[in-house]
Amino acid sequence: MANGVGFGLVAAAEAYLREELKSGALRSQFFPMLTGFGIRDYSDTVRTFALNYLTEIGRRVLGITAVSDYPVLPQGKYNARDYREVKLGSVWFEKHNNQPFLIAEFEKYEDTPGKSINFRERLEDLIIGYHQLGGQPKIVLLIYWTYLGTDITRVAKNLKILEQGFSLANTGLVAGVNKENTRVLVYYCPAAGVQDNLVFNHWVAVR
Repeated sequence: MANGVGFGLVAAAEAYLREELKSGALRSQFFPMLTGFGIRDYSDTVRTFALNYLTEIGRRVLGITAVSDYPVLPQGKYNARDYREVKLGSVWFEKHNNQPFLIAEFEKYEDTPGKSINFRERLEDLIIGYHQLGGQPKIVLLIYWTYLGTDITRVAKNLKILEQGFSLANTGLVAGVNKENTRVLVYYCPAAGVQDNLVFNHWVAVR
């Protein structure tokens, strides 16, 4: 369990998160389907297990509570009329003030024109959700996964929008994450196995 007292909740949470993704202690104990039994790549099955794992990590951080599949209320400048409604994969909250602390997404990257747009839209939703939450989250976490052998050289171009923002036809520029207030963490998770039986034992820190 990470302790946020003394040296800062952000530092404590990030350190615990990074150590867990590296060691997989909770992953092996509570989500053996990710590490041993395997998961079928069907609909949102992989994403569901991975995001619940991230939520479980959040629940082990002192002073934090965490939920999966959190529908964000589109209010203020980033309202539903001008922007779309989003549902974030995992959201952590600070218990003492109920403020959003971390938002996370886990998405498949496919290096084909027709399917890479899904990855791009997930990134956009992460940024829109960040702003709809008032830009308050201290950490934005993106984890993308692929089949082994997938060309990921073009991922970097997509990742730039996390900090640089992007444009929507009806609203113009959507600003990226405020780097002065928010940490951006990115991980890459290559799946081993075949479509009917994938395991996720390697979570590689990109930034």
